[in-house]
Amino acid sequence: MKSKLTQEQRSWLQENDYYNPSDAPAEFMKDRNFALEFCIENGDALEYISVEFRGDEEIVHAAVKQSGNAIQYADFPVRKKRDIILSAVTNRGEALEYAHEVLRNDPEIVLAAVTQDGSAIQYASEKLRADESIVRVALTSSKGAFQYASEAIRMKEEFVKLAIASEEGYGSILQYTSDEFRSNKEIVLSIVSKDGSELEYATEALRADKDVVMAAITNYASSIRSAAESLRNDAELAKFILKENGSQLSNFSKAIRSNIEIVKIACDNSVWALRDVSEAIRDNDEFMTNLLKKENGAFEHASERIRSNVDVFKLVFTRDDVGAFQYAGESIRAVREYVDLATSKNGRMLEYADPSFRSDEDIVIQAVFNDGYALNFASAALKSKKDVVLTAVNQSGSSLEYASADLKDDEEIVLAALKNDKTAIQYASKRLRTSKDFIGGIIDSGVDLWEN
Repeated sequence: MKSKLTQEQRSWLQENDYYNPSDAPAEFMKDRNFALEFCIENGDALEYISVEFRGDEEIVHAAVKQSGNAIQYADFPVRKKRDIILSAVTNRGEALEYAHEVLRNDPEIVLAAVTQDGSAIQYASEKLRADESIVRVALTSSKGAFQYASEAIRMKEEFVKLAIASEEGYGSILQYTSDEFRSNKEIVLSIVSKDGSELEYATEALRADKDVVMAAITNYASSIRSAAESLRNDAELAKFILKENGSQLSNFSKAIRSNIEIVKIACDNSVWALRDVSEAIRDNDEFMTNLLKKENGAFEHASERIRSNVDVFKLVFTRDDVGAFQYAGESIRAVREYVDLATSKNGRMLEYADPSFRSDEDIVIQAVFNDGYALNFASAALKSKKDVVLTAVNQSGSSLEYASADLKDDEEIVLAALKNDKTAIQYASKRLRTSKDFIGGIIDSGVDLWEN
């Protein structure tokens, strides 16, 4: 039966659809009728009701029937109540964690918990984690239960196969069983066919077995890193994997990563594979030029010599994509034509330009006009120049952080910054931040410094 509430209390619950217990009026949460009603519909409200009710068996029982984990907010004496814990774990198996230790050794309670969530067996007593009937039920509910079963159970083939057959939950099998099963090809094949990451725990002999490794990489390409060196040096296997998973190149041997035919296959799938290839390939003019014609992103990983080649640079540096500038060789980043184009599209490219350009007013103004943050890379002299800083803060108020101390105390500069970004007030001088007249003037200009 519903508890009796005032009209105001009932309206609040209905308007909030029994959610947001943290927002409920404090006086409501001190009312037992309200607390009970709330917990019946939303067990998580138990965390927020008055502490005097967290030991109230009726309220706690109502809460855990709706949300088993709410038992963690109940007073400890209540966690000894068998009927309450049974309701909690029936709703949420992992609530067993918060039960009194006596109840974590109760077969009926533990069975109810693992039926709902097999992994809850981790909270059962040592005795019940060795109970075969309970472990069987747990494994039906979750493969993750295997690692928490007793060692004796984990060494039995019946339970290894039950874990393999489980379609629910996550968790390793090979990591927690014996070498007998880690070396059993049939068992290992069954496991890695479902979860390739388990290859890591197979014996060395099976990690060198092509059938086993192929089964693993079919569902988890990264498992190649656990294969024996002989297979990570297998060209045909590399081609098979890298055709669809080029980023796995890093997991192969140095010889494979130096094989230009294989590297091409990897890069055709993922340009990021280039990070892991030999320096000789990254310095190969024909290979890199052909790759750059298809993928600008490869420029970052080319050799220093190629990144300093103007003809190559022009392949990837365009009016629509100036990102290659930051990776170009020093000689290229010293050419005004390229600096001008780069900063006109992305002001932050000033960071990568030859240091001499940080004192070039035309370049710096262009950069901060495009992105005020670029003021960070300007010379000290230009950070003290009012027109440069005003351009920057008009684009990004927070760039006031990089202005000289004198200009952080300039009312015109600071006001411009605040109109763009009110949080820039933190970078203004102490004098302006504590000036009633200045702050008042800002508010009068329409900037609300306290608005969220």
